[in-house]
This record gives sequence, C-alpha cells and structure tokens, in this order.
Amino acid sequence: MITILNRKELMTDSSPEELARVKEALKAEDIEFEVRTLRSRGTIGNSMDAASYARANLAFSRDRQIISFVYRLYVRRCDYDRAWAAAYQEDGSK
Repeated sequence: MITILNRKELMTDSSPEELARVKEALKAEDIEFEVRTLRSRGTIGNSMDAASYARANLAFSRDRQIISFVYRLYVRRCDYDRAWAAAYQEDGSK
C-alpha cells in the first residue's frame, strides 16, 4: 500500500499519453503506483479566460494549448529505482 509517508514522485506530466506509457511499463514490471490528477486552472481562472476571449470575439478553444490537467505518479520509495528504470531507461532488450 502506498501512503504519503512511503511514496516518492516518479513523474509529473500534462500528457495523458505519457502517463499511459509509464503506467503500462510499471504494470509490466508489477510495480505498485498511485496517480493524482490536478487541474492546472481553477473554475475562476477558466471563467476569466473564457470572458477574455469572448470580449475579443475569439473562439475559446481554437488553437489554444491549455494544460488543463497535471498528472502526478507516485511509487513506493523502495521501488523508485526499479520504477525509474522500467519507465525511462531505453534498454535494447525491451
């Protein structure tokens, strides 16, 4: 079981694809992990953005690279080195 006392952050990323890749690598190595998802902008901030775009008569979502979620993946401290190797080490055997 992963608790706040025995965990270590392996990654912080805004890409769901990268999160999925790392999760699959950890599952393949049978390493326990925990994911926390955070919104990078709150409700008020998003409302202010939408209002600004409305005043400028621009589409709110057109060509905007908004990072709306940030993913944090944690593993047990004792598994950190093995998890890092599974997720990021480019080994020819895999």
